[in-house]
Amino acid sequence: MGEEQTSRWASRRRSAIVVRVAVFTVPAAVAVGAGLLASRLLPLGEGAWRLAHVLAVLAVSTVVLLAVDALARRALPLATLLDLTIALPRPGAVPATGGP
Repeated sequence: MGEEQTSRWASRRRSAIVVRVAVFTVPAAVAVGAGLLASRLLPLGEGAWRLAHVLAVLAVSTVVLLAVDALARRALPLATLLDLTIALPRPGAVPATGGP
């Protein structure tokens, strides 16, 4: 019937996979790093203070994990968009009318 009036946005599957993997691995890695840093910075005591040290390190890791996870999950819609293949109209193309 003539020239096709659309161009295609190609799916970026590898990029989408990278985004999804990062969303799930980066929060865990940052939480582990924060826990290691907290264990180095907080003094290690004896007896009950040692338990307090462990609980403080766990609390820091948990808070960091929850915060970074909430931020990282905002990238999941990007992964979905990268998976899509979309037909886009070419610039200057006249849209087709539905009538006779």
